[in-house]
Amino acid sequence: MKVAFYTLGCRLNQLETEALASSFRGQGFFIVDWEEQAGIYIINTCTVTSKSEQKARRMVRKISRENPEVPVIVTGCYAQMERGSILDLGDNVVVVPLDDKDIIQDLAVYLSSQDSSTWLNASAHWMEEHLGLQGDKDKRFRFNPREFSFHSRAYLKVQDGCDNQCAYC
Repeated sequence: MKVAFYTLGCRLNQLETEALASSFRGQGFFIVDWEEQAGIYIINTCTVTSKSEQKARRMVRKISRENPEVPVIVTGCYAQMERGSILDLGDNVVVVPLDDKDIIQDLAVYLSSQDSSTWLNASAHWMEEHLGLQGDKDKRFRFNPREFSFHSRAYLKVQDGCDNQCAYC
């Protein structure tokens, strides 16, 4: 069971990707480089510049074409702003808006009990059932990685969301 991550953008995205990787690792998944073959790909996007949006589209399209039977889960600011255009990039693309990003951690638990040959359908079905059901917005702050895969510094999440007026970024 392999999962690959690709992160664009700020430190918040980096922290959240670390937490997602930690969640998948905790369920027995192996974290591999995004260029390697994986059973699931997760892309955390940014929309600060048109260049970051272009990179996100290119990455989603590339991974989706090269791995048509594998779920490509796209989240982050660009996914929030351009859900429809991202879904058009491939039949195996699942978009998770910012408010629901934390449920990807729960997806790791769900997929660990599924046969990997059904992950694409299982991921899409599970996401449809769980998107928008988050009543407790504090869950967005449950990104607490147990260990870091991609960076050596810890970050503290103090804000969530994007209004496209990036004072920080």
